[in-house]
Amino acid sequence: MVTCDATGRIVDFDIQEGTGNLRDHISVFSDKWKDDIPKSVIHVFDREGHGSDFFFGLKSKGICFVTWDKHINHGFLAEIEDKQFTEELEFNCKQYRYFEQSKEFTVSTEVGKETFSLRHFILWNIGAKRRTAVLAYTGNHDTTGEDCIVGILNRWRASENTFKRIKERHPYHYHPGFKLVTSEKQDIANPILKGLKKLIKTARNGLVKLKAKLADAKPALNKDGSTRKNSIYNTLKKKISKIEIVLEDMREKARKEPDRVNTSDLEDYRKYKKVDNEGKRLLRLITSCVWNSRKDMIDLLQPGWEQENEIVDLFYAITKCHGWIRSNKEEVLVRLEPPRTTSSPPCTRTPLLKVNIPCS
Repeated sequence: MVTCDATGRIVDFDIQEGTGNLRDHISVFSDKWKDDIPKSVIHVFDREGHGSDFFFGLKSKGICFVTWDKHINHGFLAEIEDKQFTEELEFNCKQYRYFEQSKEFTVSTEVGKETFSLRHFILWNIGAKRRTAVLAYTGNHDTTGEDCIVGILNRWRASENTFKRIKERHPYHYHPGFKLVTSEKQDIANPILKGLKKLIKTARNGLVKLKAKLADAKPALNKDGSTRKNSIYNTLKKKISKIEIVLEDMREKARKEPDRVNTSDLEDYRKYKKVDNEGKRLLRLITSCVWNSRKDMIDLLQPGWEQENEIVDLFYAITKCHGWIRSNKEEVLVRLEPPRTTSSPPCTRTPLLKVNIPCS
């Protein structure tokens, strides 16, 4: 789980075992940094973070957020009159119009049903002729509607681009070594319950087939009018009765079995191992610092270079120049020689870039 600020700089990462949980991570992240951040931040995330219970939990903790609305009726949005879109903004060379309303949600609490409302923005991308909706909770903060819209639109440009670009030049997914340690999670799906469910399914399917045959069969009678005991009809009824008894017995056993069990309670099961993430955390920390330093360096180059699309390539071209690095207790000194070109004379020792980086 990687968290970026509005500029795309990495501010936090968390390595999670198995499938990550975005919803829990948002709440944990807020608690983790609340003493270090002087002002309340606004969390911007995608549609995975959705649901009235989830929104109510964030609102109850005072966690401000902006996210896309989910399960929206695009046909209904298309029918909204253009004149209702009273606000305009330009972002990333694209024109948008929007208007704000409120949207109510209902949750079940210990005291009963509770209703709350969130800020609801209907957003219209003029160029793409596409409409969508945005949800936000900003508490008592003086956050404008434009701030909310820019926040969600900037998510793709900042955080999404961080994930995309960092992998192009930096081994963010690389794992240095594979030391194994015992995992805290030692539970598995109950194999007994799994076997019972399989038997129940087989018995239920067989029961359906027998009942279909019974519907087509007719009772056979003896000459005196009594039911013939060895008839197909009578035989099917006996088989169905036996399977129903067995099926109910298996269902009763399945109800008593837990969904998951600890492997220590089972025979022939060794403890689960997981990869020790200490080396990975160190690599992530270093790579995050490199990425954030790259952003700082590009900001320094920006005023002197007009071609915005080439600024990143220019930065990496400079960093590939020959040079040297020295460090002491207070700073890291980097000195780079000018890049060589086909028309330039042999490289001189005049520094092109000299940067002092405080160690603190």
